[in-house]
Amino acid sequence: MKDFFKYIRNPIPLEKNERFTLNIYLKTMWLCLILSYSASVFQILLKIFDLLPEYRNPEVNSIIIFFAVVAFLPLIEEIILRLNLKISKLNIATFLSVLIIITVKLIFLRGIQIYIYFGAIPIFGLIYFIINRSNLPLLKIETFWKSNFKYIFHFSAIAFGMLHLFNFETIKWWMIIISPLLIAPQIIAGYILGYIRMKYGFTYGWLIHSTINSISAIFMIHKGVLVVLILVIILVIINYFIKKMGKIIYS
Repeated sequence: MKDFFKYIRNPIPLEKNERFTLNIYLKTMWLCLILSYSASVFQILLKIFDLLPEYRNPEVNSIIIFFAVVAFLPLIEEIILRLNLKISKLNIATFLSVLIIITVKLIFLRGIQIYIYFGAIPIFGLIYFIINRSNLPLLKIETFWKSNFKYIFHFSAIAFGMLHLFNFETIKWWMIIISPLLIAPQIIAGYILGYIRMKYGFTYGWLIHSTINSISAIFMIHKGVLVVLILVIILVIINYFIKKMGKIIYS
């Protein structure tokens, strides 16, 4: 996709989303897989010589964990890292409400407890109400965001990659030094997801992210029946978001 490489050389805020099609979806997935796996060579070599710690991957042995890995966690990551690539009151309120819940979860809770994220709903309502009633200088924020968008876009992609260092059970000092090489596949994925979010909309970035995670989830499944479930859910997601959804919630 020449347009992708052209965009990441000079990322700019795009006001209007283009139409997302099944053809674009397939091309994007192909691009993501080719670039990510090509960038995995260094990581594979470290694995061959047994220099990397084990991955902290959850055992996908239930529908709830499968749902978390494939759909829910990608949604949370997209909200935190890419939703605010386009600034609006709705996006700011959504971001802050999820950030508050994540902070509470990290400090007070352990493990994958999806239900805690439902607490973001009343928090979102409160924050959105406050933003609407306050004199939030949204125009100034948008002006600052657009003038610094190139740096913000690159930061979101690199931060997405750095976040995946925590996939390892332990993080050694030398891993941080060589992190650009170690997490290159995730950084590349971050750029692709950022490009999709800006050009086609937040929802389609989430769709691509969920599909990528579903591929990883296949290798973590220990119950054969869930393999069939994965294929069914992937087809339903693709059909729903590409063919049935008439508009995007977050533009």
